[in-house]
Amino acid sequence: MAAKKEYGVVIIKPDSVRDGLEGSIVQDLVNAGVVTVLGKYWTIKPEMVPVIYPKEVTKITYSSTLKAITSGPLFILIVKSPNVYEFLAKTKGKMDKGGIRHKYCWKSKQELINEGYAGQELQDKLAENRLHTSDTIEETLAVLSICLSTRETEELRDLAPDLYEKLRDHQTE
Repeated sequence: MAAKKEYGVVIIKPDSVRDGLEGSIVQDLVNAGVVTVLGKYWTIKPEMVPVIYPKEVTKITYSSTLKAITSGPLFILIVKSPNVYEFLAKTKGKMDKGGIRHKYCWKSKQELINEGYAGQELQDKLAENRLHTSDTIEETLAVLSICLSTRETEELRDLAPDLYEKLRDHQTE
């Protein structure tokens, strides 16, 4: 029996949009096996960032994360795949090891250090890591609750009825 398909969110970060990589990243995801449901450009306000990065708020690197994600427009993509969260984590990869982050990384951490980057400046560069993906359905619903308009949420009724129902339930909690 095939695994049930789940929904996740891919956030193509401002550094990728700035460098014109969003189309290539979406194509890489599709080629890897996800189905795209809905995509949109969006600019996030600083006060909304903890919804996307709830575990990062207390970390020393949060200011770099905040700066990177709010530096310009980003591209939000709803995707569907069996075992979507495991799939997205693997496909996203790491800057120094495989996946989309590695493919589009302009310099590794060690290369940045060798060029003299250190401290906050190094953290700021490392936070420009091309994309973020949701880890759970709860995170997916939280992100969609802040970035989708009422009209876009209603579009999900036809595009992804089961996600639409979960999102409506989440918004009324």
